[in-house]
Amino acid sequence: EKISCLERQLRERKMQSSPSASSTAGASSPEFLVVLRQALARAVSKRDLTALHAAVGEGRRAGLPEEELARAEQTLSGALEAAAAVTERKAREYEQELRKSLARVRGQERLVHERIVSVRVAMLKYPDLTGAATGLSPDCFESLLQRLEREYCSGEAEPSEVAERRHVKLLEAKPWSRPQSAGTSRSQTRLAVSW
Repeated sequence: EKISCLERQLRERKMQSSPSASSTAGASSPEFLVVLRQALARAVSKRDLTALHAAVGEGRRAGLPEEELARAEQTLSGALEAAAAVTERKAREYEQELRKSLARVRGQERLVHERIVSVRVAMLKYPDLTGAATGLSPDCFESLLQRLEREYCSGEAEPSEVAERRHVKLLEAKPWSRPQSAGTSRSQTRLAVSW
């Protein structure tokens, strides 16, 4: 919006001073190029791919060097790939931890259900912290729980939804399930989701 507003002002000013001048000249003025470079840097720092594409498009029309635009695109692409790799590693490590926990009670359907319920409650209570700790979105987290539940249970025990209702008061009474202060630390959440 800031780019569009400045571009419009520059074009109007240029037309007032020289009606026959090209509007592109206003868009390519030093002031507008400064705003474009700021938009590129902000999009990269915020990892906002949509904003970057918009800024790159404006940059090409305004005449920014192609090398500069390509460098911004490569920087953001590298940052997104690195973030995705970290998220994937977190998710893989968390699944391994959860499998180890469930393996200790394999064949004991009720205990398996209770552990599934405990981590589900943690996600429902603290979705942001749990997502940061595990690298999983709520949908992916729930999909993982359902898959492990089928894998470690015979299917004869009560569904986890029933167990959740039956044990929710007990789970909420556990020390890790309620904040000790106004906030909840990442380590507390990590303990909750890896119990």
